[in-house]
Amino acid sequence: MSTKHPFAILRSIDTGPRTIGVNFVSNDDGQFAYVSVARLNAVKVFDTGSFETLATIPVGRSPSGVWPSGDGSRIYVGLEGDSAIAVIDPGAMRVVGNVEMGQPVQAIAYVPYAVRSVQSRVNLQAEPDAEVNVADNVTVAK
Repeated sequence: MSTKHPFAILRSIDTGPRTIGVNFVSNDDGQFAYVSVARLNAVKVFDTGSFETLATIPVGRSPSGVWPSGDGSRIYVGLEGDSAIAVIDPGAMRVVGNVEMGQPVQAIAYVPYAVRSVQSRVNLQAEPDAEVNVADNVTVAK
C-alpha cells in the first residue's frame, strides 16, 4: 500500500506574508479563492483557473478565517486584531460592513438556516473554557 497522496501540485502561488485562511466561491463568473493575509491586513482574491490575482481587499487588522455565505453572496472574514468580522461583497470585491464580536476572531463557520430563531438555540452550548459568539440577524446594507 502506498502512503503517497494521490494529488499533484498544479502551481504554487505567492499569497503574501502570514497567509492564514482560504476558502472558495463558485458563481456565474467562475471559481475564486479568497485568501486572508494577516500581515497585509487584506484578503487576496485569486481566479482558480488562471491563478491570477484579481483583487487585494483591505479588511482590517489580522484577518484569519474566511467563510462564504451559503448562497455565495457574501464572504465573512474573522479579524483577530479588530475583534470583528468583515463582510465582503464578492461581486464588488470590497468590504460592505463589519460585525463587532467583542473578542478576537480566529475562525468562522457559517451554516445557513441551522438556527431559525433565538429560541432554537436553547440547548446549544460552547465546550468548557471555549468562547463562542453568535451574530443574530445580521443585515449589511450594500
